[in-house]
Amino acid sequence: MTEITKKAPADPSGFVALGEYIPHIVQEIRYYTTFNFVGDRIDGYEEPAALLTKEAARALKGVCAELMVQGYRVKVFDAYRPVCAVKHFMLWGIEDQDIRMKPYFYPGLKSRSFLQRVT
Repeated sequence: MTEITKKAPADPSGFVALGEYIPHIVQEIRYYTTFNFVGDRIDGYEEPAALLTKEAARALKGVCAELMVQGYRVKVFDAYRPVCAVKHFMLWGIEDQDIRMKPYFYPGLKSRSFLQRVT
């Protein structure tokens, strides 16, 4: 008797988990960790995984394949930005005393390098 494999239903979001779509890609999702410009884990990053649109992932997969032939691998640091993460960044930007990560990630004044007034 043969085992029948059920096909997973198509994901209607239009996004894919990059590590599943391109298994050999290197992911360094710093917003899931405390080693990022804020110094805290960022809201909305529930897993250390990159999400990308199917179209972008397809294009990146082609680039990765070309680079693998040359002996290189692609490393991804960030690939999506939930709204709650943007709010987290904005709140951090307002707090001008938090410069813990300045030596690692931003050389200038935090308020000038991060925030701009929208008119």
